Amino acid sequence: MTSSTNERSGIGGPAVASQAAAWPRSPGVGDPSTSPGTSTTGPVGRGARAVGCLVLTAGISCAVGIEAATPDGSGLLQPSDDAIARASRSIELRPLATLLRPIGLLDRVGVAAIVALVVVALVGRRPSRRSFAGPLAVAALAAEAVAAITQHLVGRPGPRAGAAAIAASTTSFPGTAVAVAAAMATTALALAARDHRFGRLSSRTRALAIAAPVALALIAIVGGVHWLSDELAAGVVGAVVGAIVTGAIAPTGRRYRSRFATRLGLAALLITVPPASVSYWGALRAPGYAATDARTVDWLRTHGLGSVVDRAESWWLWTNLPSTTDTINALPAAPLPERAAPTGSPSATPGAAPLDVVPLISPPLFGEGRWSVAQAGAGGVVQIATTSIRPDPVHPALVATLAWMNTSTVRYSLVAGTREPAGKAGAWGATVPPDLRATLLAAFNSGYKMHDTPGGAVEEGLHAHQLKAGVASFVVRADGSATVGAWGRDVSMSTDVVAVRQNLHLIVDHGQLVVGLRTNVGQQWGTVKNALPTWRSGLGVDRGGNLVYASGNQLTIDTLAVALQRAGAVTAMELDIHNHMVTYNLFTRPAGTQELVGHKLSPDMTEPATRYLRPDQRDFIAVFSR
Repeated sequence: MTSSTNERSGIGGPAVASQAAAWPRSPGVGDPSTSPGTSTTGPVGRGARAVGCLVLTAGISCAVGIEAATPDGSGLLQPSDDAIARASRSIELRPLATLLRPIGLLDRVGVAAIVALVVVALVGRRPSRRSFAGPLAVAALAAEAVAAITQHLVGRPGPRAGAAAIAASTTSFPGTAVAVAAAMATTALALAARDHRFGRLSSRTRALAIAAPVALALIAIVGGVHWLSDELAAGVVGAVVGAIVTGAIAPTGRRYRSRFATRLGLAALLITVPPASVSYWGALRAPGYAATDARTVDWLRTHGLGSVVDRAESWWLWTNLPSTTDTINALPAAPLPERAAPTGSPSATPGAAPLDVVPLISPPLFGEGRWSVAQAGAGGVVQIATTSIRPDPVHPALVATLAWMNTSTVRYSLVAGTREPAGKAGAWGATVPPDLRATLLAAFNSGYKMHDTPGGAVEEGLHAHQLKAGVASFVVRADGSATVGAWGRDVSMSTDVVAVRQNLHLIVDHGQLVVGLRTNVGQQWGTVKNALPTWRSGLGVDRGGNLVYASGNQLTIDTLAVALQRAGAVTAMELDIHNHMVTYNLFTRPAGTQELVGHKLSPDMTEPATRYLRPDQRDFIAVFSR
């Protein structure tokens, strides 16, 4: 009697052996034995490997977020996200406001809430709650960490839709609550399937584990807290994290190795890495000056990764937006000591400095908008004058630096680079020739790369693309004078025109900012990325025919236009943008020497002050004394 009772109860009888044989045990989870082909990696090794996999998951998640959900609106998934968001906004959400209000809090304390929900719901004949609690907590914390890292780096804002009571997330990709729920659901299901000692899950518990992340995702999407792609990514991230945690805590006990896969991977590396390395080395060694990171970006673009580069640039610009509260106490010093010059109106006194620029922000900083004579000719006649202003009242710490060039005392040359615009240097060798440097006053950057802008160029007799009507154009005449205008309306080809450089469309026309600058209507001024704050430069012409150059960091295209307009430009165009591209250098000669010394127009310009005194990959504009 006792024997049969013990057998039925599973204590000390054959039933124990049969159950033990039916329940496979994994090494590292209580079974000290191993068999050939099983993993002998200890807990520390598995933990380190799991941490590495989690870091890799976070990196991949960030890369996908930057590519597919770039916060500037150009992400690959943005059209479908917008469609779902519009559909959600069409639903009357006020009755759901009370239910949706905790979603914002759930993103912050999702770990505790979902751990309690799932652990309490687990039911089994064995102490499953205690057995599941540890792995589920680890999965929750890991998913929370991966989601938080991704959110911080991607920095995507939520849709900000729905009832006013719903707090929109400021870091939306991926959704934390759904990632945590998916990680815990995956861990629970995987543990139950791998090792019965953790307890069997009822069908109701399995359904709850799967339904929890789905329900949270639907609530967040309908409530306007997250985009559809945020929650899809959260589900994938959570599932991957759950699988990693499960593998670390309860490994399968078997190593899967494939010699074929290993050899295939090595063959792929041998086929692709050497040619790519040779190509990249060639780009780094290509003639003409360019910063290493600029060469790298160009190489990536020419090898089909332009969209990836654009997305990464958009992400970087978006996550480094200028502050609306930062202020400055002083403007950068003038690049050169001020020289004496005639005073008065430029129209009344030829060669006089221009009228001061009226500041936009009150009170103005010392010297703001007051021109300082940087270069002067015989008799103190002004050739180049400089000043700085703050062109954006919303961001009072931003500065635009200006250079005014007297058309009656200077002449211009448009110099082709080794790569832009025609793919080879002209007669000057992509630099200012030594025999012409005695009268060199300044040199500054030209426009975009030719494949990034409509229109074309004519420089040193080299032609690149076709000149296009309506495109903003910098034109140099045979007498060395220059102007800015719309091609076919203000300027056109004639025997008097020796060089033309086109770039996008005008940003100032007839003294007014062109309509649609802030929203980049019709993408007349480049892609969505180009509307974000970054290093920018522009060139305009005032009523007296003098040229005005403007540049600054973290400027939008409309604030650049404001700076040029305030400086007197009646017609203006944008030149090149981004770090390493914006360059304006003034040149002087110490007394008794012929050596040129360069001076940056703005001290935070990244390129050397002697740029353009050696061959350069990009075309540029040189300014000489008449």
